[in-house]
Amino acid sequence: MARGWHFLATVIAVGLLAAACGPAQRTYQPPPATPELQGVNLDSATQTAMARAQRVVFLIPFSHWDTDWHDTFDHYAAHADQNIAAAIAIAQQDRRFRYTLEQVLFVQHFWITHPEDHDVLVDLVRRGQFTFAWGGITQPETSLVAPEVQVRNLQLGDDWIASTFGVAPPHTAWQSDAFGTSAAFPIFLNAVGVDGVFLGRVTNICPQRPCANPLPHAFYWASPADPTQRVLATYLTYSAPWQAIAGKDTAGQLAGLQKIIAGEEQRTSSKYLFLPLGDDFSDPLPTLPALVDHWNAADPGTLLVMADPATAFRYLATQPLPTVTADRNPAWQAFYGTRPEAKVADKDSAYLLTAADAFSLLDAPRDVDESAAWHDAAINAHYDNISGVGFDSVWQTSQQPRFTRAVSGAATELANTLARIAAATDAPLVLFNSAQQSRAEVVELHGNLPDAVLQALPPPVQRLDPTTVAFWSGNVPALGYAAPATGPPAGSPQPATVTQNGQAVTLANGLVSVTLDGAHGGAFSSLRQTAGPELLRGYGDDLAYYDDSGDIYGAQFGGVRARESATPATVAVLASGPLVARVQVTVSLGGQTVVKTVTVTAGSPRVDVTVAVAALPQTSVIVQVPLALAATARTDDLGFTSLTHQVDDQPITPGTSTYRREVFYPFEAWSDVSAGGAGLTLMTHGLQGLGGMTTLNLLLVRDVNDGGRPDSEGVTDRAVHLLCYAYLPHSGDARTAQPAQAADAFNRPLIPVWGTGATRDVQFPPRAGVTDTPAPMLVNVPAAPPRRPMSFSLLTGDVSGRVADLYERAGRTEMLTLPATVGKPPPPLVRVVPNGGKAGAVAPPMPPCLLAWPCRQRVTRPAT
Repeated sequence: MARGWHFLATVIAVGLLAAACGPAQRTYQPPPATPELQGVNLDSATQTAMARAQRVVFLIPFSHWDTDWHDTFDHYAAHADQNIAAAIAIAQQDRRFRYTLEQVLFVQHFWITHPEDHDVLVDLVRRGQFTFAWGGITQPETSLVAPEVQVRNLQLGDDWIASTFGVAPPHTAWQSDAFGTSAAFPIFLNAVGVDGVFLGRVTNICPQRPCANPLPHAFYWASPADPTQRVLATYLTYSAPWQAIAGKDTAGQLAGLQKIIAGEEQRTSSKYLFLPLGDDFSDPLPTLPALVDHWNAADPGTLLVMADPATAFRYLATQPLPTVTADRNPAWQAFYGTRPEAKVADKDSAYLLTAADAFSLLDAPRDVDESAAWHDAAINAHYDNISGVGFDSVWQTSQQPRFTRAVSGAATELANTLARIAAATDAPLVLFNSAQQSRAEVVELHGNLPDAVLQALPPPVQRLDPTTVAFWSGNVPALGYAAPATGPPAGSPQPATVTQNGQAVTLANGLVSVTLDGAHGGAFSSLRQTAGPELLRGYGDDLAYYDDSGDIYGAQFGGVRARESATPATVAVLASGPLVARVQVTVSLGGQTVVKTVTVTAGSPRVDVTVAVAALPQTSVIVQVPLALAATARTDDLGFTSLTHQVDDQPITPGTSTYRREVFYPFEAWSDVSAGGAGLTLMTHGLQGLGGMTTLNLLLVRDVNDGGRPDSEGVTDRAVHLLCYAYLPHSGDARTAQPAQAADAFNRPLIPVWGTGATRDVQFPPRAGVTDTPAPMLVNVPAAPPRRPMSFSLLTGDVSGRVADLYERAGRTEMLTLPATVGKPPPPLVRVVPNGGKAGAVAPPMPPCLLAWPCRQRVTRPAT
């Protein structure tokens, strides 16, 4: 295969060894195709019997595959190989047998390690005996994964299916074991042409568990963010049918199936039932064809049919099913704060890889399908990975290294591209902007800067420390670059300042002001937009350690072990303007030193916070913000859209359990609370669990290792994490505040590249996971004469929606757009940019037809 996916390097070596030392490769001769397999993926006799039956039960044989949980991917992939091999053996014995391949990643592993089975696997897929449940590389956690990564996860898998087997990728989705499903998921599925989804984890939020199943067996699931967007869904615990028959004789299996079917009949008026038949790494049942025959001979009124998901959904769509508008926020919400390094790395991967995609169009366009870092990011999208729920040993040996590899690989790809572009301009310093909006802001440079770079900085220049200077960037165009203009900038922003009054320190810049109280841990005593109302009704940005006797999935809160606002702190002024106002708070909480840095810069209404924090044993760390806003709803960023809704606003008290309440709600990058003409947007970088409305509760990090056992369903995390978030006070509401654009700028910092001669320094922010310090990456570049303009943008004019990615794929340039404004419907996810981004040429302006609905081009999936 052409793809250089290094995560499979050791597997390839094992596979080659097995091929060399094992039995001779056998050749599989497929039987001739039969006419009845055309069209519906069932033979004509089965279709006739279905028409006569009163009830039809579709049995969907499958195996569920976790990537990393109680063991590592290498261990689980070997089990998945065995499942696929067992399914092949059954399929070769009975043409009626069907098997659903749950995730592409595991089929890729089988493909590489079992080359002797290539022919038979291709034949079974082409004949429809084997089908894919979903096109994605992995089964993603749809509430936490960056939308750009979710799209690429599906694209990479779809492309591999089409190129490997010569068939169209599936138009179904499979969420068998994901802990919850984003309220925006129906919108995403509609946009990518998926019309059916299996939901296999029943939500249990009620005073006592287990709860009654709150949704029908089959229904149209409408998104609460936009109820016009809906998808056909089936809903039951994924392992229940398998567990009803596992380990039993034929009579026991028939009785177990009867009980499951009777229960599901009570939940639907449909003639058809959808029963997945499999469990974690379960081999398909060899006697299933005989069991189906036994049942059908005894009960002609209820027909059992082995089927694939698409066939079952096709028949379910003929029924008058109800439409349910539901939000499936997970019950197991504490994993939002488990191993924040995973969530941060996911966002870093999206930031760095999408920048590499776009800027490579100006350098040497590379097909995103060939990016090893994109493939790693897709694997990391799996719900076990980004949720960080693996055993400590699994996290350390399998999950964490893959997240690190994805980010470092993305940084390397981007650094090489930016260095080459910068070297082709006649400037010692170039600033790159991967966000859609043009920007002018304060930039900090770190390191041993050459004189040529220092001399190129326009005044004013602020020296922050011996190795750090700040300057005003001037305008940097959208999805483009610029060398800073020489000379004083026109319309310099009002300076940022620091003033002190006793132990109170205030940072302000004419747009926003924030006061920290050193007597109360450096917590905020005031936060407001200049000339706007006070937003706090108590100490804000107040970090608290809560006792937590829960596990890796759910929290069981006790009392507050330590609180910032109840502890005196040391507050040091690091910079006092004119460009950067910055203070650092050092406070000891429960014996743990916490260092918080608060920054206000000239020209920006944002208050940035960086906190270096570690959990105490058996605690969850939460930042709390009591608001002086009489809000009745909160607006949350769901990635593919936003949702304005009521959230659980009860305080966290001893006894609060996230197994009983929706204490936290997931969001991608921002959340907004507004009322009475004023509001506050909270923007985060990989921190995604937010509770409350009158008091915001932002979950940071947890350590809840139950006794320290190696097999504990807990998490040992005593590392110091560098976590970033920001506050944006504003007037009006979330519609007028444009939080999506603000969060985009926060999470996509400008990237400075400087140097002369044969090398360039590329500076990523320290939060971008590449390094814990802002030291730049040194890149060697080929000698090139100055040939690029001093400023350039890949975008001209307006583009409806937010450009999240612009990239080369399959020989053409595509653009991924997401909604940019609260309350507006999202545009189609992917559009094609004709004639753009070819190697050796600059992408032309967007043609006008891309800005009007009738002219937009949908990306079609490969035909069979």
